[in-house]
Amino acid sequence: NASTFYETLLPHVNKDTLNEVIYAETNEIDLLIDKITEGVNNQPSYLLELLSILNKLLEISLNSPDSNLISKADQEFITLKLIDRFLNPDPREKEKKLFTCAIQCLSKMLNDQLLNHLTKLHTGRTNYPDWDIDGDSNIVSPNGHCGLVNLGATCFLNSTLQQFFAIPDLRKAVFLFNGNNRFIDELRILFAEMYLSNGELINPTKLVDVWTGWDGEPMNPEIQQDAFEFTQMLIDKLEGGLTPKFLNQIFGGTQIVEFVGLSETYQSSSVQPFTSLTLPIQDSTNVYEAFSKMQNPNFFTGENQYYAESLHKKIDAKNIQRLGKLPEILILQLSRFEYNYQLGIRSKINSVFNFPVDLDLKDFTASNIDQITKYELRGVVMHEGTADFGHYTSYIKDLSTDKWFLYNDSYVTEVTVEEV
Repeated sequence: NASTFYETLLPHVNKDTLNEVIYAETNEIDLLIDKITEGVNNQPSYLLELLSILNKLLEISLNSPDSNLISKADQEFITLKLIDRFLNPDPREKEKKLFTCAIQCLSKMLNDQLLNHLTKLHTGRTNYPDWDIDGDSNIVSPNGHCGLVNLGATCFLNSTLQQFFAIPDLRKAVFLFNGNNRFIDELRILFAEMYLSNGELINPTKLVDVWTGWDGEPMNPEIQQDAFEFTQMLIDKLEGGLTPKFLNQIFGGTQIVEFVGLSETYQSSSVQPFTSLTLPIQDSTNVYEAFSKMQNPNFFTGENQYYAESLHKKIDAKNIQRLGKLPEILILQLSRFEYNYQLGIRSKINSVFNFPVDLDLKDFTASNIDQITKYELRGVVMHEGTADFGHYTSYIKDLSTDKWFLYNDSYVTEVTVEEV
């Protein structure tokens, strides 16, 4: 195979053999350079072998400046591709041998592209005044995924942060943030520690210290909050630093709300934005039933007539809702908590509710919008307990391995998709 071929070729790449090829006036070197640039662009499984050969060619070229083995244009192209893969704040590649070889190649291709990128990285860096490392903590996840310390009753925060950290575009935007927002700055540091943790336990205390709710009150880590309400507040805070436009590209969708007259000829339509949807699960057994129930018409008749503005009077009408623009990432809340007004208490619906790994919302979406309607399950925030007491955990699919993991505060364990 290609990997074995280039591994076998590597020992023969030296100054003497290259001189022989050049003397014979053949184009083997040009073909080899083409293979390397093609490999860097397409990133095949044998990229390490290609980069090892590239490293040797660059070394020979540095020792023989007149040889011009690799043109300036090829070097600039390869530099940009290696920067994109290995030197971004959230690089795709973590394999140590491949990373080391790529850095060795870059160190031998000193050009404006590399200088500009390194300058940009250092200009936007975050200063770490102290690391706050707990030397007594020996919790290290064997699978490389880090847990978060529960600060008393912060399982809701840990479960939600793990879900948001697992979104590549969002994580990268947080890494690249260079504005004036204390919360995003602390989130950036926390995400960086999680990314570089190699499975070691991370403490989110500093993020909790700067958190304030919608009422401006600081978070009390001893008091549990609703994970879904925390998710909405987190999106709101992210909008303050990363802009509403960016968050809307990830989570933003719309619902089309229509009122149709029953006693009069009347029709009105409005578009309402959302970043999450709440599904009514009472008397529903699965997601599709809940979506159907959510889109059942509501009738406004008798004393509850609808006021039609264009007619300047109340009329009998029905209200219909359907999905419009679908978001890239769909957040669904299962409405398990309800308030009993007769007893004055909250209660939890504990009936079985099934959700699929693959979800198609075509039947619930406006037909005049050309868009993808299929979703794949990426994460689940679970609550165990009653309406007043309980514990949150998160199931998350690792996009690089397609494996599922259970995040239970400090501990992360691999699970099967059947368990999820």
